[in-house]
Amino acid sequence: MPIVVALMMLWVGTLLDMASTYFTHLDTISVDIDFVIYIILNGGILLVFSLATMLALKPLDMVKKYIRETSYREHVEGENTSKENLRKYYFVSRRVIWSVSVLVFVGSLGGVRFLFFVNNLIEYFDYQGFMSFIFLTFPEVDYVLVVAIIYAVGSMIIHPIIYLLLRLTTR
Repeated sequence: MPIVVALMMLWVGTLLDMASTYFTHLDTISVDIDFVIYIILNGGILLVFSLATMLALKPLDMVKKYIRETSYREHVEGENTSKENLRKYYFVSRRVIWSVSVLVFVGSLGGVRFLFFVNNLIEYFDYQGFMSFIFLTFPEVDYVLVVAIIYAVGSMIIHPIIYLLLRLTTR
């Protein structure tokens, strides 16, 4: 089921990232306020994106059919670079195309959170992770900007992988 793949990627990636962030910064986190805010923020993220995946439940059969019949390149670019032509070609509604896009986005968000888990694990064992590498290369760049750049690049890299996983579950 494609919804299960998206939710598993989201939950596993987020929970592993939360655990690794907590344990790598255990000595600098003040347990009373920062940890509670961290848990509430991540819980809100999980709730919102989990509910977003539930929007694909109503047209689930059409979502499965659309994923089975299209490739990632067709979904992203469209037949003639138009979602309207793609919609007419596969006889699906905008809601189906939007639902598949949401599933791919939520899955890739979890995949990026998994990359942050790997980064924290690498840095925990005193090696240089990709976050440290970016900070050493560009020392003037703000932390939030670096995280946003990594989310954007990681999402672009993981999008096709998530679409492939969704296709494998619909076969």
